Amino acid sequence: MRHTPSPLRRLRGYRKALALALASVVALSACGASSPLSVVQVNALRGVIQPVEREGRLTGGFALLGGAVDAARAEADGRVLVIGNLNFLHGTPEAWFTKGRAVIDLMNEVGFSGLVVGPRDFYFGADALAELSSVARFPLVSANIVDQSGETPSYLKPWIYDAPSRSGFIGLSPSQVLVQNLAKDVAGLSIIDSVEAARRAAAGLRTAGARRIGLFAGGVYWGAAPGSAEEREALALLEIPEIDQYYFGPANADLPDGAVTVDTPVGRKLVVVQSGARFLNGERASLVTFPAGTGDATFRELPVDSTLVRPSGALSERLSALRRDLDATMGRKVADSLAALPSDLERESPMGNFICDLFRDYAGTDAFMLNSGKIRAGFEAGPVDRLDVYNVLPFSGQVLVAEATGEQLLALLERSCTFPGNARAGRGWLQVSGISFAWNPGAPAFSRIVPGSVRVAGAPLENGKTYRIGTEAYIAGGGDGYAEFAELGIRTIKSDPRSMLEVLQERLEKLGTIDTMPLGRVEERGGN
Repeated sequence: MRHTPSPLRRLRGYRKALALALASVVALSACGASSPLSVVQVNALRGVIQPVEREGRLTGGFALLGGAVDAARAEADGRVLVIGNLNFLHGTPEAWFTKGRAVIDLMNEVGFSGLVVGPRDFYFGADALAELSSVARFPLVSANIVDQSGETPSYLKPWIYDAPSRSGFIGLSPSQVLVQNLAKDVAGLSIIDSVEAARRAAAGLRTAGARRIGLFAGGVYWGAAPGSAEEREALALLEIPEIDQYYFGPANADLPDGAVTVDTPVGRKLVVVQSGARFLNGERASLVTFPAGTGDATFRELPVDSTLVRPSGALSERLSALRRDLDATMGRKVADSLAALPSDLERESPMGNFICDLFRDYAGTDAFMLNSGKIRAGFEAGPVDRLDVYNVLPFSGQVLVAEATGEQLLALLERSCTFPGNARAGRGWLQVSGISFAWNPGAPAFSRIVPGSVRVAGAPLENGKTYRIGTEAYIAGGGDGYAEFAELGIRTIKSDPRSMLEVLQERLEKLGTIDTMPLGRVEERGGN
């Protein structure tokens, strides 16, 4: 079945076309009579190396992923390339305690052809990424990340080139690489214009001999609002003549997964999209196949599921050995907790009080506040090991110190009080230290703080006084809807260079014993 959409600038019927194109044959005339090729795309692995059990079956994990790739290779007519797309090296204890090395080693075993790096791939720092690149048997790819000289850093490559199939693939990293990492971990790096980067890389691939060129750009959205910056970026990339196929992220989870061809002023292009809500953590991949001669492409989902895939025996043994080694590392005791410290997403919690007290002391501020979603677990009574510590702050973060007036601080607390009972808004309820207040959940939003109830360091809040407050970079940058930091001009005066997880473990080791944490900082008055 072939689909010829309306002219490029009026692609308003792509949703229906994309749904119809799933698993169908589509034309790609630019490929001509190139040799057969299949591309396995794995999105956002997030450090997941072990399978997850769901309703009596296992999904994800490298043993099953390796089995799925082996099956794809056995069925293929021609070359099979396996390309990872964004955020592979961080997200699990195994990834954290090996600084991504476990993930790279297993990718080597599967036979990955390349990894397009994303924001989380820099969470261990550029130096660590450079070290990982030296052991990876495949390139780490980004065409739009450059160093101070304006060139691709030595540990990255702008593209993947497969000489036997004369196929090349460009990778574009999302701009969030710079804002979602500690400044020290991306020091000296810049993001250049995506279209210019892709044009330059495409020209290089043509010079290298590529007849088929694809672009992996998971941070560029297909199906964005008409006239939006996101749509303009995607359409501009489609007008690069040398590129035949595009692997975009969808603008929303409702957009069907699959492949479709579109007509452009420079020829017909193949567009592949995969939902970040479904193709995640290695639980499913996709397979795009380009047969020789006709230039037609097919798309199909590649399940990574124990009911459909036989796990790789070699990888299963490797994973068992890795688990034994890591258990000893992750099980090392850090401290003892005299009582359970549970966490809570919508009210004051013992764990929230403990974490905020610890970081207020570390930052030396009048107060400390942290969104509840940052704290992913509490402590049970008894020994606390390294894995317990990791589970509290698995996405770490960065402590910031800001100056805020009493009036600005009150605005932040009012924002916090809009989250309980409003799960769709996020997990922004603030756990606090050095602050106490009363609030009325039945009052109108942004007027729920009981007048005169806020105290800082034991003294009543003064609207005109300036306070030093500690927080985390996510909400200070507007995360969870905290626009007040920018809109009210709350000024950051210090950014800590260390990760919060590193600081937490160090402080717990020095503390040795964790005491009970009574409640009472936040009082609820009135009601619904």
